[in-house]
Amino acid sequence: MNGGSPLERLLRRDRVITIAGVVALCLLAWLYIV
Repeated sequence: MNGGSPLERLLRRDRVITIAGVVALCLLAWLYIV
């Protein structure tokens, strides 16, 4: 299933990267605390 416009695909990929970055930061903070 194609996401239509390349811009929409880029936004979706950017959102995935942002979520991954937030998860990584939370994991690092948790490891630092524990």
